[in-house]
Amino acid sequence: MTRLLTRRGFFGVILVVVSALLLSGCTPLILPESWAGITPDGVIGADGRYEARYLYIAYRDTVFRVDTQTFPESRPTERFVDWAAHGNRLFTRPVLGEDNLIYVGSYGHQLYAYSPAASPREVNIPSFAPTPGAVPLIADPLYYNGAVYQGQGDKGINVLDAKTGALRTAFTDTQNGIWAAPLIDSATNTLYFASMDQSLYALTADTMTLRWKLPLDGAVGGTPLLADGVLYVGTFNSEMIAVDVSKDQPEILRRFKTKGWVWSTPVLSEGILYFGDMSGAVYALNSADFSPKWQAQVEGAARGRVAVVDDKVIAAGEQRYLKAFNRESGALMWTSSPPTDDRILGDLVVIGQDVIVTTLSENQLVVAFNLATGGRAWFVRKPNSDDFARLTLTPSAR
Repeated sequence: MTRLLTRRGFFGVILVVVSALLLSGCTPLILPESWAGITPDGVIGADGRYEARYLYIAYRDTVFRVDTQTFPESRPTERFVDWAAHGNRLFTRPVLGEDNLIYVGSYGHQLYAYSPAASPREVNIPSFAPTPGAVPLIADPLYYNGAVYQGQGDKGINVLDAKTGALRTAFTDTQNGIWAAPLIDSATNTLYFASMDQSLYALTADTMTLRWKLPLDGAVGGTPLLADGVLYVGTFNSEMIAVDVSKDQPEILRRFKTKGWVWSTPVLSEGILYFGDMSGAVYALNSADFSPKWQAQVEGAARGRVAVVDDKVIAAGEQRYLKAFNRESGALMWTSSPPTDDRILGDLVVIGQDVIVTTLSENQLVVAFNLATGGRAWFVRKPNSDDFARLTLTPSAR
């Protein structure tokens, strides 16, 4: 059967074809493009903001770092890119590990590790890039306890040594590829992940031995959310599912039928679950029973993770706008202006008073909007050779 897989190309006729393939459990064909991965260099706080200054972005042939607080005096609506490096078809979120290493998965079948220099606007890039495998890496990597867990495009997860890239172990008993990063519950040494084979898995994290497998009746393209012994999982069967994982065997507690596929990880805040779907619907559900609190709509698919900050729930519509909704009522508070140059497909990041997104425009790859008003605050274009003529951009492979 024809194989078809992409994070970006689910539109028009392709949407119909892929829907049939995923729901039938067939293995997908790899298409070449996706959207930029974005990662702050800090952790998200209880208020929904990241305690961070820098952003790491991976897109096509470049991974780079943005200083969100520094801008040229003559161009206050731009921000400095102070480090960059080359790779091959980079689309996953850059993941920060120990020893100043940053990991990026590649549609070119490799996992890269970069080591940016500490000094701003300089580059020092010792890196490893293991021998390319057979399939593109669609899923974001996960760093944990000296290892990098990397989902494979065809099936299973490889566990690599975080310093050398050497394969430690692997789990291959899935029937289809992994599109999203796994998550680890360090308290129970359990690794959870969902697959395009329509199943949820629990493994012992250090040995990668299977504990259980749970059918979900839909492929999963996002990382589940774990809270108080419950996993919240969105599926391509247009459902949000709550799974009790506090016991030896999992139990599906409840399901909520959505208008479209659920691609992203939901956000849980004060007992309310917030997320969007591919129809553009944005939901606020009571996590205890999945009763709706409110539902709103953005323009185009709400593919990325929403942001819940202060009194707002902010969601990106694929058609170049953000919308902020009142978190209590769902009433529209603002629509971003002006529209971005191209579509918004990824997650939202909030740092201070900036709501930050990536787009498919290289001239406006990273865009920040004001949290209070939705007005555009600054943007960053994708670095090119002219910007970094003074820097060494080619990583040396070990």
